Amino acid sequence: MDLTFEEQIKLRDIARKMTRARTIEEKWKREQEMDKLLGIYKSNTKNADLPKFVPEVSDEELEDILLGRK
Repeated sequence: MDLTFEEQIKLRDIARKMTRARTIEEKWKREQEMDKLLGIYKSNTKNADLPKFVPEVSDEELEDILLGRK
């Protein structure tokens, strides 16, 4: 089961806010929001093989993807 369109948009918005976070507290709050949303996704796919859905990427690659550079 994939993330819904609304969940994808919400995750993208959280990621954008995270990259703009100026304090550790702001970043932590955004991480918690992402964890909650991804937790919903993980529970929906608990019987699936997550690595086939979520490839391993470095922090730099993830930032490039989230910021639309890749």
